[in-house]
Amino acid sequence: FVYSNSLDHAYEPQKAFRAWYDALVVGGVILLDHSDRHEPDAATEMDPFGATLSGLRTMFVSLFGAKGQVEEVQSGVMPGVCTFVFQKTE
Repeated sequence: FVYSNSLDHAYEPQKAFRAWYDALVVGGVILLDHSDRHEPDAATEMDPFGATLSGLRTMFVSLFGAKGQVEEVQSGVMPGVCTFVFQKTE
């Protein structure tokens, strides 16, 4: 698996997604923590990338199509934080 809670620091998030995807075996997952601090309105010079959960889903589908499946899992660890899950299927 690949885990990140700092995608907002990526200047080229698609490049990160591709590298993470390439590191997975079939059945492997990418786990991304997401909160309101990861939304587009929260982007800054230090945190240049922001996306909604819907935007993350769209990005993964456009990059990988039928090669994976996306689901969102609400985390109970911290209020307002959910974990976005992508599983490689081929």
